[in-house]
Amino acid sequence: MSQLPEAVESEVELVKAIYGDEAVDVNLDRDAVVLVDLQPRVGQGTALVSATVALRLPDGYPGQAMPEVCVERSRGLTDSGLASLLSAAKTFLQSNGLAEEGCLCPLLEEVSEALDQANDESECLICLQVCGSVTDASVVHAPCDHVFHATCLGRWAELKISEAREAAADKTQSL
Repeated sequence: MSQLPEAVESEVELVKAIYGDEAVDVNLDRDAVVLVDLQPRVGQGTALVSATVALRLPDGYPGQAMPEVCVERSRGLTDSGLASLLSAAKTFLQSNGLAEEGCLCPLLEEVSEALDQANDESECLICLQVCGSVTDASVVHAPCDHVFHATCLGRWAELKISEAREAAADKTQSL
């Protein structure tokens, strides 16, 4: 990290102190890019979403240029959840992006809040409606981290069983 300006290097060290060394990666190939793996803050709950946020730090950052934000990878985020993360980052940068002391930590805090919200608003992958709390008995959280309404999953299972019976009946009738 010796190629980063001292102020940026200090800010990246602070990000590592907050999010952990294993969650932060710095790439200095062309521009300085800080990759941060974010998880929702769920306490005793279940993390259904996650995102790796890339912060490109152009020449002149901090003070003269704003970081550019994109989501490199995500898990469990819907299109609207992903848009919420990017919208939170954009809104924050419009008012704080040129701060002389840098803005990476508060920027990541804003994105983390949007990620927390996205975790709370997971959608049923069958009907695409909000599921609510994963601890609710009417919500099924599959081992693959997909979330379904119990009624939607029940109807889907009934449909698949019915289709299998019809397919078996069709095969036996043709003999």
